[in-house]
Amino acid sequence: MTQRIPTQQFSTKKLGAQCQARAVKAALVCLLSVAAIGQVVKAQTANDMEVNSEAPSTPLTGISTNLSAQAYTGLFNTPNAQTLDWGSLGFNYSDSYFDKSTSFIEQPGFVRAHDMKFSAGILPGVEVTGRLGTRSIDCNMYRGSNCGFRDLSAALKWQLPFLPKAFDDFADVAIGIQDVGGASKFSETYYISADKSVALNRFGTMRFSAGVGMSDNALGWMNGLFAGVEYQVVDNLQLVAEYDAHALNVGVKAYAPQSWLPAGWQVSGSVQLHSSAPDHNEHDQWFSLGVRIPLTSNQRSDASRYSRTAAQSSIADAEQGEVAKKPAEERNRVPLANSNGKRDQACTKCNNVQGAGAEQLYHGELAQLSDALQRFGFDSISLGLHSQGGHSSLLISVENNVLNHDESQALAVIQSLAAKTTSLDFSIRLLNHGLPVFTEQPQLWQQPSQIHWQVVEQQPARWTPRLIFSPALSSLVGTEAGAWDYQWALSSNLIIDMWLGAVADVRHLSNAIAESDDFEYSNAVQRRFGLPSGIDRALFHQALIPTANFAAQLSVGQFEKNMHGLLVEGRWQSINKKHRVSVFAGDFDSELAVNFNQKASHQPALFKYRYRIQSLHTDIELTAGEYVMGDQGYSLKTHHWFNNVQVGLKYQRSQFSDLNVEEDFIGIGITLPLSFTKSMHPKYGFQLRGIERWHYFVQTSVNRPGEQNLVRTQFGQEPVYYHNLNNAYFNGDRL
Repeated sequence: MTQRIPTQQFSTKKLGAQCQARAVKAALVCLLSVAAIGQVVKAQTANDMEVNSEAPSTPLTGISTNLSAQAYTGLFNTPNAQTLDWGSLGFNYSDSYFDKSTSFIEQPGFVRAHDMKFSAGILPGVEVTGRLGTRSIDCNMYRGSNCGFRDLSAALKWQLPFLPKAFDDFADVAIGIQDVGGASKFSETYYISADKSVALNRFGTMRFSAGVGMSDNALGWMNGLFAGVEYQVVDNLQLVAEYDAHALNVGVKAYAPQSWLPAGWQVSGSVQLHSSAPDHNEHDQWFSLGVRIPLTSNQRSDASRYSRTAAQSSIADAEQGEVAKKPAEERNRVPLANSNGKRDQACTKCNNVQGAGAEQLYHGELAQLSDALQRFGFDSISLGLHSQGGHSSLLISVENNVLNHDESQALAVIQSLAAKTTSLDFSIRLLNHGLPVFTEQPQLWQQPSQIHWQVVEQQPARWTPRLIFSPALSSLVGTEAGAWDYQWALSSNLIIDMWLGAVADVRHLSNAIAESDDFEYSNAVQRRFGLPSGIDRALFHQALIPTANFAAQLSVGQFEKNMHGLLVEGRWQSINKKHRVSVFAGDFDSELAVNFNQKASHQPALFKYRYRIQSLHTDIELTAGEYVMGDQGYSLKTHHWFNNVQVGLKYQRSQFSDLNVEEDFIGIGITLPLSFTKSMHPKYGFQLRGIERWHYFVQTSVNRPGEQNLVRTQFGQEPVYYHNLNNAYFNGDRL
């Protein structure tokens, strides 16, 4: 379903005759580049990747699975009952697509085209796919009539988990749909498929699949009974034959040796060598290239491993300081805890010292720990002794601005440093912008009269400029203007802490670094979708966290280039973290360029409820209310976390009641960390770093048959700014 940009006709610019060949070569170069990158990643992560016990990938069955030429895992045109591994991303490029028209061949059939699929295994046995099929890449349909079709669609496949045991032991079963929604449907298909793998010992493995589909197309493929067989002769080669309810197709699939790639990666290619229906093919030899990347690894193991390495290096650095110059018998007069945090029995009597005696006894340990934390890069370090009932405990208060991907890494490092430098029991409090966001044993911190602070605010975080760089991207996918139009710029976001919870937030966008020709030459596209250069955000934030479960923030200033006002955000989370309720209320004035600089006032009010399924690393979020531009509606989102990568799905309905205009949208997005695991040390008085959560989202409207599929830009807009409560204080809503 092509997305249309309603605008004036553009000046003519025709494609060169070699457009198709260049695109195929580009795809091959892209996949070879991925393999090369994989070699580098493998070299850097050898023996350092473990499968997440809570999110395991599908166990090997002796036969490989990859994306088909359609928008599902399978053979060529037919699906089997397998799905993409949970926590994996897949990309596939094919050089053919089904054309229901007769613009380029005498009758409907498979034609030369660019078919690009992006897939994600979001849950066990569940894969989603976004698909773009286009006859041409950058041919602008407003400039000429020889561009062919352009179709943007989505697909879903689910391997059924609740089959009767007798049948489940015999075969796997999956159901699915491709080409969801849209006014123009090229490949709409509903199907159910079952498969069975049979090991032939030294003769390889075979997988038989069969099913029934319902597809509304003139050709009749996937409309009726279908079947196929995959024969894995050796680890890296499959012979494939299928009947797709219309034609018999045969070919081969090849897989790159695992020894060439990082653990869990897959690079594959397939070639359909023959089809029994040549009249419905521009030719019957089509190819596909694909790559699959796992996102899951054992976060706890990784954090523990990282913390041990960090602790060793930081303590080694600290021992070169003044503490290490003391006589060894003075430094080691108290047995230290071992690396897993358990206390030696000889230390228990040492904890019975209180007051000045405790401060003197543990002075060397606290100095060494403070130095190690500072050398690692933590801010606002405070260490205190809590003494009560003849027992002393160490309180560690730290702000983390160096391990920004995941706060659990910072906690693991602090725990490891403390366990290696002190014999005391300890409790950690983690700060963000001066406010406590995580506290172990909070009862100790609630007795200030029992706490004797030995180190206070070492390396303070306040007034330290932190410049956060990230790419800024505006894009259009699958429109009449082009398959993918884009404009890239550099975002520089300055963050400065002033006092507890008070932050200055200024963002600057550079001029375009790279852009497609439609952004460069088209006034309409540039005006509506272009990135504004200069300062587009200048905000003051004041946050409060009065209890462990509640937080609020007031933001005032310029939210976008043409929008000023204030926003209040409130957040409550249950003790078990399953439930979160958020509210947003704002008052904005904007100057809308599309309406001749007319000033408009908006008072958005949104309610959000999030439910967490911890075992699946999945959040379900419902949003309802009035959006930024004055439309009312609701959205349902799912967020799926795989380490520090998040894949999100969305359905949204919104309407402008005064205009009687209503729209439905579906979309898919991904959130990535674009920074080093450990950011720059702030010892120089400033910090430069990348963004820890960069978000890219693609959506399309779901139209009724016969309606134009226009690109809508003002529906369902939520307040967007980097320094929100989830990002700034709650680890992207994971703390």
